Amino acid sequence: MIFRKIENRCSFPAWLLLLVFLLLCFGLDMIALAEDSPAGSPVISLFTINYGDPDTALHEVTLQLDAADDVTVREQLMVRFSNDEIEWSDWTAFQEEWAWSLSPGDGLKTVYVQVKDEDENVSTSSASIRLFVPVEGVSLDWETLMLDLDGEPIMLTATITPEDASMKELTWSSSNPAVATVSGDGLVTPVGKGEAEITATTVDGGFTATCHVTVSDAPEIDPSVNYGDVNGDGAVDVGDAVLVLRSIVELVQLSEAQLAAADVNLDAVVDVGDAVIILRHIVGLVPSLPVEHVVTPPGEEPPVEPGPPDLPDVAPTGKLLGATYRVCTTAEVEVSVLNVRSGPGVDCSIIGSVSRGQRFIVHEERETDHSEYNRWYRINYNGNPGWIAATYTSTTDILYGLDYWSNLTRLTDAPEGLEPGDYKINSEYRFLLSRGGNLIPTDVYFNFLEQIPYARLPLDRPAPAMVTESFLAQRSGSIYPGTPFADVDIADEFMDAQETWGENAVYLMAHAALESAWGTSQIARDKNNIFGYMAYDGSAYSSAATFRSLEDCIMQVSGFIRRAYLSAGGSYFHGPHLVGMNEKYATDPMWAIKIARIMQSILNFSEYTLVEKELAKGVTDASVKLRTGPGTSYAEIATLPAGTSVEILGSKLISSVNWLKVNAGERSGWLSGDYVELVTCPRAAVYFADWYKEGEEDTKLRVRSGPGTNYDIKDNLKFGHTFTITGIDSDWYQISYSGATDPRWVSAEYVIVNW
Repeated sequence: MIFRKIENRCSFPAWLLLLVFLLLCFGLDMIALAEDSPAGSPVISLFTINYGDPDTALHEVTLQLDAADDVTVREQLMVRFSNDEIEWSDWTAFQEEWAWSLSPGDGLKTVYVQVKDEDENVSTSSASIRLFVPVEGVSLDWETLMLDLDGEPIMLTATITPEDASMKELTWSSSNPAVATVSGDGLVTPVGKGEAEITATTVDGGFTATCHVTVSDAPEIDPSVNYGDVNGDGAVDVGDAVLVLRSIVELVQLSEAQLAAADVNLDAVVDVGDAVIILRHIVGLVPSLPVEHVVTPPGEEPPVEPGPPDLPDVAPTGKLLGATYRVCTTAEVEVSVLNVRSGPGVDCSIIGSVSRGQRFIVHEERETDHSEYNRWYRINYNGNPGWIAATYTSTTDILYGLDYWSNLTRLTDAPEGLEPGDYKINSEYRFLLSRGGNLIPTDVYFNFLEQIPYARLPLDRPAPAMVTESFLAQRSGSIYPGTPFADVDIADEFMDAQETWGENAVYLMAHAALESAWGTSQIARDKNNIFGYMAYDGSAYSSAATFRSLEDCIMQVSGFIRRAYLSAGGSYFHGPHLVGMNEKYATDPMWAIKIARIMQSILNFSEYTLVEKELAKGVTDASVKLRTGPGTSYAEIATLPAGTSVEILGSKLISSVNWLKVNAGERSGWLSGDYVELVTCPRAAVYFADWYKEGEEDTKLRVRSGPGTNYDIKDNLKFGHTFTITGIDSDWYQISYSGATDPRWVSAEYVIVNW
């Protein structure tokens, strides 16, 4: 196998160029160091927020710092922090972690750090994080309105979820302004007879909710009819509504007088809408009958947002089962300025202040005997306990997952029945309360992944057609101003990787955004490494691979992911979705959730169209055994006769045999590719594991006239060159590409197939 690897790859000598390159890099690094740091200043080797996460939903974060100095030992260095480089915290002895409160408001937040040694030399660094809670949906208080042509306008009220969403701005529109117009606050005004759709659209995410409006001449009201009094007893009560419902299902027949009294919405039809309006009148929601404006209340179930086909359920993997889940009460400040005190009471000293919209975890609640401010919440305020008056806050119970560093990753609003505390889940998504070392089962079964669909999205296929390099560049620049991903040329590389390897470009950008803080991390800047490739726990910077460019990193790592994680038969394959990838790619159990959230911010899932995947098809050309795994040591499932049609799901090279994972009717298993004749030709591309290393960029794959190294060399294909596969012979593929007129073969070892 080693001989074959050498035989089928040809590299051009580059040691001299490599030496020159390293000397140049060394010289450039020395110049940059001299320009950026005065001689003798402390060196800040690490400064991150929440361990480099690009997003957070809370104003309380954790800062990570590492620094060194030739003059002062690290423990005697002094540090301070600022949100604006104007107001700084006090100088404090060095620590590796700090609790900190971000500045008011949502959006991109930058924290600055200064490190000072004993000689008063100071170095400055900064880190950024996006403070944001995405919108997850919107609904209107009415789904249908019937307005009188000369009647009064009606105000529609939109409800955005979740309650603490960062951007609650809406745009309103009318499909037919000649019938009804709508103002910026949802006021619907009848203009002419006809029908129109009034739509509220969220600025964040583009979620929509609609109300169907019909405008007609005002119906005539008969003063002799006591509307709503269907049974004629002189009162309007539940009995009248029940009588209307019984008439609808033909259990009773109403007289003409009763029908007139029952038609409380004056549409000449007695139906469920009339019964509902009578009931709403009884409880005071409709002041008088008949209603001046005919309205149909929405159903009990919220409207279903348009979106892609249902995604398959994903069983909780080992990472999810091992994670800790925490329900926290979060308090959002609702006044312009709120004092933070040293204790729970107005007689305690003021240690700072927080502003409208800031969100904090409630770590403790305490009651006092104060007549106005009798309830107080303890929050984390710049590393110290602080207390705020509960009167000026709103609270929500949120379900979080604890990541590798015990930071909170927002999942969704906590389901009913889960009180604040820590939980585990079992294989059925049942929540178990963790208390005193014991797990106490609850009655709550809650598959939170249903609220995070991108975590289950098949990634081994392209994004929808609306996703282009311009779309990705615009969205990334809007989400994280200053990111290099907003460069159309860089965004185009994600699209090229999608075209080459057949994996989702939105996912690729979101993955890179998480691992590199949208391309701004130290590893990204110094090593062009935006995927955390080979950045191992405990030695992330030193072990991380170095790439020649961001473009090379995108192409190399996306190919590696496609082969190892998203292809059946891949060495780390656990399903072609984020939850499956999370098993081996990252130690952080919330890694998949974080990437899914970023994908949602790039493209609202309600607008997503799932690209259907055409599986490669083949037919057995001889009798062959279908096995439970890729190899003769695996158990037999069945013997497939010659001529059996199969769908190919993936492949794996084992001892010079190309084993194929297939669907054969209702059975699934593995069989040798030597016994399959391809009916359709899957796309494939050249891949070398070491292509990103210096001196390997010119490596090419030798194309031969037959399936073996003893055949003539016909061509050389570079990394990423695409072609179609037309046949299989052991660990060789017969291929076809532009300019190839005779049979061509390549070693399967250096090929990624989009089965």
